[in-house]
This record gives sequence, structure tokens and C-alpha cells, in this order.
Amino acid sequence: VVLLRYHEIALKGDNRPWFERTLAKNAKILIQHGLGSSEIPVIDLLRGRLILHSPWTSALKDVLDRVFGLSGFSPAWSVETCKESILQTLLSVLKDHFSRQGFPSSFRIQTRRSNKALPQTTPELDREFGAAALACFPELQVNLDHPALIAGVEIRTGTSYVWVERHKGPGGLPVGTNGRILCLISGGIDSPVAAIRALKRGCPVSFIH
Repeated sequence: VVLLRYHEIALKGDNRPWFERTLAKNAKILIQHGLGSSEIPVIDLLRGRLILHSPWTSALKDVLDRVFGLSGFSPAWSVETCKESILQTLLSVLKDHFSRQGFPSSFRIQTRRSNKALPQTTPELDREFGAAALACFPELQVNLDHPALIAGVEIRTGTSYVWVERHKGPGGLPVGTNGRILCLISGGIDSPVAAIRALKRGCPVSFIH
């Protein structure tokens, strides 16, 4: 799966679900067209996150880089919300990552809890998961302020998610959540930049040239 994050949408009130649905719809359209697939992608809407059920590829990353409204995204592994299962998955994911990328100069574990599915607090889980990673990989060094690698754990009811890569999205609002505008495309760079900035504010753009 791929964990999709948003930031600005989280500030919305009662109409927040509409923004989430629009973001999911836009992502599905761009993925389907960008990958040339006839199948509509499956996206689950969770509180504060979207879960995309799709294999991770460089082509998918290129598509998600262009989805306005996404603050970031990560290829992730889903696991039963059980501390032992999460820890085993985390260590397995780290081992696979280190075998391909080598050991980073420093790391930290970043746990996020959307509820109290596990009784421990977030700092307690950070320390416990981090200690287990250090015991398994003694070459690692902890740096909580400026780590070279962040491994994340999203704790949720039923299913949790583990990730080790985090990619930055374009941010802003989903296209279609604001009024349509016209943009005059000239021979310079200013008008395309203005169009991109308008799209980032959620405005569908029609072009005049």
C-alpha cells in the first residue's frame, strides 16, 4: 500500500470529508491516466490519511508528485495492530531497506497514534521500537533532531502501517475545491507559473492562448 498524507485539508471543519473525497477522486484519475491502467485504483479514506492499494513503482511516484493536496506519501506495509507484529514487520522492513541502501549515518523511529489501540504512549513506543532496532542493528546511531533516516509507524485500530521512505508532495488543496479560472498563456514563464499556483489553491484552470 501507499500512505498518502495531507496537511491543509486537516484545517477544514465540517466540510473536511468533501475535501478528502475530492483529493481521493483526483488521485484516482491521475493514477489511472498516468499509469495507463484500465482499472480504477482503490483508495481508503482514514482520519488524517488516505491508503492507496497499489504496488509501489517509480512511475507511481511521478504521478503522486503531481497530485495537488498531498503533503507527502510513503510506500508502506500493512500489519495487524499488535505490538509484536508491528515490531517484527518494522525490523523486517529495515533489514530489507539496509540491504538495498546501506546503513544510514543516523536514524530515529517516529510513531503516530490516531487512537489508543495500543496502551503505550507515543514516546514509549518510539523508545521501545528504537531499542529493538538498535539491538538488531548495532551499526545504527540515534539522532532525534536531524536523522538521516526516519522509520515510521502509524498505529490505528485493526491495521497499522510501517514505512521507511517519505516523499514530499506538492501540497495545497485538491483541484476542484475552488472556483474555475481562466489563465492567459503567453510566451513567457510567468503565466504557466501562475496557472500552477492557481491549481495548487484548488482552482480548475482553463487556458486562453
